Amino acid sequence: MNRYKIQFLAAIALTIAAIVAFSMSVLAGNLKVEQSFAPASIGAAKSSATYFVIINDTSTDDKLVSASTKAARKAELHNHFMENGVMKMRKVEALDVPAGSRVMLKPGGHHIMLFGLQAPLRDGGSFELQLNFERAGTVTLQVPIKPQGHKMTDQKSTE
Repeated sequence: MNRYKIQFLAAIALTIAAIVAFSMSVLAGNLKVEQSFAPASIGAAKSSATYFVIINDTSTDDKLVSASTKAARKAELHNHFMENGVMKMRKVEALDVPAGSRVMLKPGGHHIMLFGLQAPLRDGGSFELQLNFERAGTVTLQVPIKPQGHKMTDQKSTE
């Protein structure tokens, strides 16, 4: 009976740790990265995207220059834009993170595109994503996978 209590308490502790990890900001040098998520895969889709908010409360500009993950063959910075009434997507080489700004990577805007998923992204799961900044260096996020249609809560952004 004592063994089951220990297992139950361990499960509760791990659950609380996961909730705290998903709700916290991650620091990259003096930058903060918040609200990261990826939508759950639809069917056998081999691509997806990741979204988050970068907060630069410093007086120094920075730049997001690349991303990588073991969850996909390739991760690229992308942006959506309208051209002649048609929504298009294009790879961008870097994303400016001006001093004193909040830059939101969100559906319909800038995002990290994931190509060649190793496995479908299942609601409730997570994966690691490394972000590489020009000045702040590299940070690893634990990206939670949310249901399709998940909305970010932060609407203040320079993007």
